[in-house]
Amino acid sequence: DDALRKLGITYSAAENRIQAEWVAIVGPDFARHATPGALDKGVLAVYVMGSTWLAEIKRNGVRNLIARINAHCGETLVRDIALRAAPSGYKPRG
Repeated sequence: DDALRKLGITYSAAENRIQAEWVAIVGPDFARHATPGALDKGVLAVYVMGSTWLAEIKRNGVRNLIARINAHCGETLVRDIALRAAPSGYKPRG
C-alpha cells in the first residue's frame, strides 16, 4: 500500500471517488457552483463559479468542506483545499 501511495495510485482512486460522489458530498446547490479537480498529496483543487461564491467559501466553508468530504469517504483523504476561480465558460456537473 505504501508503494502504491508513493506512485499516486491511492490519491488517484480518492480523487475519482470525490469527483464521482461530489453531489452526494456537498449537495446539488453547492455542486452547481463548485466542482472538484485534482487531489495532490491531500490538497484538493476546487473550481468555483463566480467571485461571490469563491469569497463565501473562502470565508466560511473550507474547513466544513474538508470535514464533509472526509466524513463521506470515511477516511482522511483531504487535508486542505485550494480554491480556484473556474475558467470562463466552465460548467460544474451539479
